[in-house]
Amino acid sequence: MNLSLYSSIIKLTTNQIPNYQIIEFDKFISIKFGLHDSFIDIDLISNYRYHLVKKYKNTRECFWQFGTLSKVRVGDLKFYQIEVGIEGPQHTDNIFPVSVLNINGDLILFDGYHRLFNKILSNESEIKCYILSLNV
Repeated sequence: MNLSLYSSIIKLTTNQIPNYQIIEFDKFISIKFGLHDSFIDIDLISNYRYHLVKKYKNTRECFWQFGTLSKVRVGDLKFYQIEVGIEGPQHTDNIFPVSVLNINGDLILFDGYHRLFNKILSNESEIKCYILSLNV
């Protein structure tokens, strides 16, 4: 995918050493897929993290230990991370599934933003994931 089409939403970080390019992921998803209500409040994620630690004692391994391996369409996901580093996908293991929380039927990408971004750049519309349901 030609990222020059998205040059207006690509920025350089100013507080990192070294600085690197990021894409405004919320705007990218809106432009690429026409999704406008797919981002949730970041404060909700803090609450979900708390419940994951309370129930499973971690926020990572619980997905592959107790989650269900599946595939989801990008258009079926909700997100909270509004920026993604562009350089990240080249250094990411795209084989390992992303982590998705199922909260009352909402599928929220919890971990794996670089992997998802890389799949989108490869024109893939589905991604392998571990889905973990959490009652909060």
